[in-house]
Amino acid sequence: MNAIKSFIKETIKSILLEQKAELDEVKPPSITDAMEEKILAQYPGEPGIAYATMWKIHNESSGKKGGKRRTRKKRKSSK
Repeated sequence: MNAIKSFIKETIKSILLEQKAELDEVKPPSITDAMEEKILAQYPGEPGIAYATMWKIHNESSGKKGGKRRTRKKRKSSK
């Protein structure tokens, strides 16, 4: 009975991980096909890391989170 429960848990876990990987592996709109192939080649066997890198590049270039942060200009004190 425990072997069956263990088998079912492992099967469900592997299915969920596969579905998550499929969702995560989406090319950002600003990344070209050539750039995608180059980044995937840098991370053989690790497509999740490659796509995370692509999204980081996309977010930094489009000014979204993770890019250069804008800072407020300091006001001159009126003394």
